[in-house]
Amino acid sequence: MLRLTEGKKDEYLRHHSTEALNFQITYTILYVLGMVTAFTTVVIGSSSSDSGDASGWFFFPFFLLFPVVFIPFAIGAVVGAIRAGQGKYWRYPISIRFVRGARGKNATGES
Repeated sequence: MLRLTEGKKDEYLRHHSTEALNFQITYTILYVLGMVTAFTTVVIGSSSSDSGDASGWFFFPFFLLFPVVFIPFAIGAVVGAIRAGQGKYWRYPISIRFVRGARGKNATGES
């Protein structure tokens, strides 16, 4: 919301709100893909284990991948908030730039 209202006036706010939005969109896409993969694997695993043994548990490693995706994104959100609070321009390293409006890669604005 701030990006739409105050972002037109304040380049610093526009940069960080655009970066955060792109970061959250990227995370959401990865999360949904992981959920679809895990769900599909569970359905395939449960339908293929007709003997009732534990062979349907082959999907378990997919659930272990969620922390691998979540932890870097949680750390990135905290670092981004700290840098924004310090008045420094910062770009998320793991983010697909869907929305334009952030400063360029070389224009960090740091002194």
